[in-house]
Amino acid sequence: MELTELNKIREDLYKSKIFANFKYYESGCLYYTVLLFGQDLYQFPVPIVEVLCDEELSPCVMQLSADIGETAFQCSIKGSELIRYISKAIDNEHFVLLESMTRIFQKEEENDTARN
Repeated sequence: MELTELNKIREDLYKSKIFANFKYYESGCLYYTVLLFGQDLYQFPVPIVEVLCDEELSPCVMQLSADIGETAFQCSIKGSELIRYISKAIDNEHFVLLESMTRIFQKEEENDTARN
């Protein structure tokens, strides 16, 4: 995604006041979903642990990520409060479109056309 897309996402999150919803935990990440522009459901990770490997540390150790500090992660959080994680997910190509209402409507129209 381009910077302009991120700005559109940021603007939508602040204007719509939409909440992101916790879905599951896997491999040190909390996964949230958020509905953008009233039609596209995206999923993104919030990394909460980091692996530290050092010659003195054998084996490597896992610890809570310094990035999250003492943040409380609720089941539902304002999407705008998670924009830093959304931005990181976009940069790392982990911001995944799960469902688009536009695609659903197109499929329904195709099914209706096929029936007629």
